[in-house]
Amino acid sequence: MQRGADGRYLPKHGMYQTRIYHIWEGMKARCDRPSCNGYEYYGAKGIRYCERWASFENFYEDMGVLYKEGLSLERIDTSNNYSPDNCKWVLLKDQSHNKTSNVLVTIEGLTYCLSQWRDKFGLTNSMVYKRYARGEVGYHLIRPKGAKLLEGSTYGIILEDCS
Repeated sequence: MQRGADGRYLPKHGMYQTRIYHIWEGMKARCDRPSCNGYEYYGAKGIRYCERWASFENFYEDMGVLYKEGLSLERIDTSNNYSPDNCKWVLLKDQSHNKTSNVLVTIEGLTYCLSQWRDKFGLTNSMVYKRYARGEVGYHLIRPKGAKLLEGSTYGIILEDCS
């Protein structure tokens, strides 16, 4: 086995300095190491990775072909473990919509986090969060910039699935 400049042994795959390798390491650390930042949300809650993914080579074989720079590993069902059938690559921005700390808002049966509503209707963070803090709901929360509060108004907004 070959040694790197720091004296540590280099893995056979030669990918130890790539982003996908660090994503794999992070996944394992969140599940295995109580000292890891985020362990309380993963390992402490029983989230694990499949036995096959204990090896980077196997993880790369399963997920590497779909990986592109800038993507993040996401579990499709956040109550289940990391495995080939429960993981996909997503943009970091999209993955952030699944955080448990998000504020979810339902309007006309559509539920999204505030940042998704903000992006969909071209609003600013301060607009939606201030409106939310004031207790505004429904169409009032996502009304266009400068629109006055009008009881019962939809402000001409047409809602559609924005996922």
